[in-house]
Amino acid sequence: MSDNTNNSGPPQNLDSVDDISSSSSGPGQLEESRKFLNIIGPAAEGIETTPSLDFSAVTDAHLANLGVSGKSLVFQDSDIKEYFSKEYPNYELRIGTLLNELKMVYEHVVAFAVGRQIIQTCLFTPVFITFRESDQTWATMEEEVEIPRTNLCNPKTGYTLPVSGHIYRVLFRCPKYGVSLPDKPTVRHCVKVSLPRQIFFIQKPSRDQDGEPLSKFVPGLVACAISIAQNESLTEVRCCLTDGNSWRFLIVKSFNDSWNYFVSDQYELSNVFHGYESNLVPMDDLRDCIRKIVNALLIWWQGLAPDDFFKLL
Repeated sequence: MSDNTNNSGPPQNLDSVDDISSSSSGPGQLEESRKFLNIIGPAAEGIETTPSLDFSAVTDAHLANLGVSGKSLVFQDSDIKEYFSKEYPNYELRIGTLLNELKMVYEHVVAFAVGRQIIQTCLFTPVFITFRESDQTWATMEEEVEIPRTNLCNPKTGYTLPVSGHIYRVLFRCPKYGVSLPDKPTVRHCVKVSLPRQIFFIQKPSRDQDGEPLSKFVPGLVACAISIAQNESLTEVRCCLTDGNSWRFLIVKSFNDSWNYFVSDQYELSNVFHGYESNLVPMDDLRDCIRKIVNALLIWWQGLAPDDFFKLL
C-alpha cells in the first residue's frame, strides 16, 4: 500500500540547497524548500529584512515620530556683507562675475539642465572668493555620494525609521598634501579628510520632481543629515537644499540625545532673475538676491560660527 502522507512542507534541519537536493523526493518539494530558505535565510543570518525608506520619501510626520523639531535659521545679511567685503578684496568682483555667469546660463542652457548648471556655478563662488596664494588646502566636491542604511530612532518612544539614499554633492576643504580619496569616496572618507567644520552637504530634488515645492524635500534632507551625523559621530551637520532656482540652508544639531533642525527662508533666484529681464525687478534687487545665496554658501564653506553671522531661533 502506498504512503499518502503529505511531505510537501519544508525539510527540517537542512542548512543548504545541497541538503535539500539530497533529501527532496521531487522537483515540487525542492522548489518549496528553496522558497523556504530564501525566506528564513536572511533572518537566520541576522540581516536586516525591513526595507529602508529613501530620503526623498521622508515626511514631516516621520520627523515628528522621531521627536525631531524644526526651527528658524536667520542670516545677519548686513553684518555678513560688511565682514566679507573687508576680509576678501575680490568679494564684490566675484558677486558681479557670478551675476554675469548666471545670466549666460539662463540664456543659453537647455531648460532641464539650467538648475544643475546654476548649482555648479554657485557652489564654487565661495571657493574663488576665499582663495589665497598662501593656502595649503584644496577645494573638493564629490557627487552622488551614497548614505548607507541607517536606523533613526526616537529614544523616548522606541520608534525606529530605517532610511538610506544619496546626497547630491559634498563640498569640503582638505589639506593640499598627504590626502587621498578613492574613486568613489563615501561620506566617511570625505569627513575624515576635511578640515574641521569646513564641509557641507547639498541636496537636489531629482529631475522627475521638478515643479514640486522645495519645502517638500526638507524632511528628507534632515533625515539624511541625521544619518550622516550618527554614522560619523557628528553633533552638527550643515546642508543646502536647492534645485538651482530656489535655495534653502539648514543646520541639523544634536541636543541632549535628540535632534533639531534650523532652516532658512527660501531664496528665489529664478523669479528675481526673470523679473529683472522683464524690467520688473531692479538690478540692485537681483544683485542682493545673489549676494544672500553666496553669503550663506561662504559661511558654510568657512565653517563660521553663529551669533556674528546667523541666529538659530
